[in-house]
Amino acid sequence: MLSTRLDLVVVTNALNIAAEMAEKPRIRVVVSGGVARSQSTELVGPWAEAALAQATIGTAYIGVDGLDLDGGLTTHDSVEARTNAVLLERAGRVIVVADSSKFGRVLPGRIGGVEAASIVVTDSGADAATVSELRARGIEVVIAPPA
Repeated sequence: MLSTRLDLVVVTNALNIAAEMAEKPRIRVVVSGGVARSQSTELVGPWAEAALAQATIGTAYIGVDGLDLDGGLTTHDSVEARTNAVLLERAGRVIVVADSSKFGRVLPGRIGGVEAASIVVTDSGADAATVSELRARGIEVVIAPPA
């Protein structure tokens, strides 16, 4: 599907996504720069933040390690959290990807509040009360079918 789009520009701080998208002839890939985290293959830190702060991002896809109604969107690494927070600020729409094991978890690196999400994509094991409250707050929740 992505290869049929003629106007797609992918702005990413993830090395694995950049490598995958660079092989698609109709997709232009912009990579942020920064320090590579071996745990996530993401480029993070001040260089990544400065580059992303200059980008206009239509839709940002952000994977999180924790999603909590009070604690917000979080990750294990505070530097990664700051870089992802820039993506939240620059995006017109934010799609958060969090499987059910991430619900109710609060980790040290806070990316932002759950209200920053336009859509949350999760699985059928997600806590029903949290899903209901996200929807009550105007956040679309998509339950992905099993793989």
